[in-house]
Amino acid sequence: MEKTLITSLENTLDVVDTLEWKVSTLIEKKLPADIALSDYLIRAVKNLEGKKALAKYEKTECEATIKQIDEQLELIKVKAAQYLIDNGLVNPDSEKPKDRKIDSSSKGSSVSVMKGREASEEVIEEKEFNMLISKAELEELLIGLGKGELRTVRKTKEIKAIPAKLRVNAKKVLDVEVIENTRAIA
Repeated sequence: MEKTLITSLENTLDVVDTLEWKVSTLIEKKLPADIALSDYLIRAVKNLEGKKALAKYEKTECEATIKQIDEQLELIKVKAAQYLIDNGLVNPDSEKPKDRKIDSSSKGSSVSVMKGREASEEVIEEKEFNMLISKAELEELLIGLGKGELRTVRKTKEIKAIPAKLRVNAKKVLDVEVIENTRAIA
């Protein structure tokens, strides 16, 4: 049976308070606080990265399942409609709504077949402007004709602040009183 070691950091919103608690606990037990704190941080980050990887995998699996269900739904709708048409149970070309559907035993429920459409190709012609001179030449020409001007525009580019962040280099973790919770996984 493998044990998953969980840190308090993984579920807290008050990281600083949790770290202060951890350091005080390590000092009380006369353990090397710096090494143990580093191991504690590494364990928390690695655990959360593992959870994230698992969630991404599960998301991919769910998306694949949804795609498979959608394909099966489409297959049922198309093949069942063709079966109903081939066996004369419905006529999607009929003007009468009752000829395009079959009522169900459930009150108000029915199955109807919508008229399909053959694949076709439609050619659309559009006019597209093709400039034969460069943008710089065009600007110069328009300025020379008095139909354009250059002006200085001041733009402000917002640069977001990035706080100092922890970088984890987890090659080997020494388990020096790192964990306070353990959970057995079968």
